[in-house]
Amino acid sequence: MKIRTLLLAAAVSAMPFGAVACGSSDSSSKPSVNEITQKLKEAGAPDDQAECAAKALHDNLSAESLNKVMDSASDNSTSEDLTKSLGKDETEKMATAISKCLGIDTSGATSTN
Repeated sequence: MKIRTLLLAAAVSAMPFGAVACGSSDSSSKPSVNEITQKLKEAGAPDDQAECAAKALHDNLSAESLNKVMDSASDNSTSEDLTKSLGKDETEKMATAISKCLGIDTSGATSTN
């Protein structure tokens, strides 16, 4: 397993997604950046991280993937469930975007296998 993957998973789990669920079951439309930001702030994320993460998620994930992230909170999914649901590429997009907001540098990570 790559160290980078572990770091990205840690970055994702560090964000307070538990309170982000937007209630939209329409996977063809994305919640707005403002809606995502507000939910992250309500969950306790600092303003600057919430704004950065909301924009990063909105800009980097498809509508379907973003809604999976939002909906995962309402059905008590684990981060492993979400990762399986999104797939490797979308999970890495999400984690990379969020890691930048959290100040986590994953550029120097190497493979352990």
